[in-house]
Amino acid sequence: MHLRDVMSAPPVTCRSTDTAEECARLMKETNRGFLPVVDAAGRLCGAVTDRDLATRILAVGGAPKEPVGTFATHDVVACRPDDELWVAEEALARERKSRLVVAERGFPIGVVSLADLAQVLDPPRFSQLYVAVTQRESTRILASGARAGGDVTFLV
Repeated sequence: MHLRDVMSAPPVTCRSTDTAEECARLMKETNRGFLPVVDAAGRLCGAVTDRDLATRILAVGGAPKEPVGTFATHDVVACRPDDELWVAEEALARERKSRLVVAERGFPIGVVSLADLAQVLDPPRFSQLYVAVTQRESTRILASGARAGGDVTFLV
């Protein structure tokens, strides 16, 4: 089975120039906690979560008019639509993320979440993935050379 078979498509996205407030409103209207962020050409340039809005804007007294591109996560876990499920499983477990963007030639075409994978993986396999994703380390050293505001890093 491939990611195109399980992804939610088309993805609800926001632009890097959209404000935090607009992004939060879109999340509320579409009942989503994760949005791929696209540039003016529609290419994937990041992702924003409801937690990003809470911790990077609200908790630090940030402005609701702050552009999403200034606080979005730029190290996005992304895969291709023809990738098999195990590729997504490995990426999510390694990066400890619960969602990934499915992209084609840099354009987001879908999102795969743990909930999507729960529908198609057998229970022991999904349980193993869930434990890997939710496991926390007391110290974590990020060896990635990616920087905030830089290019999207495909981690797969």
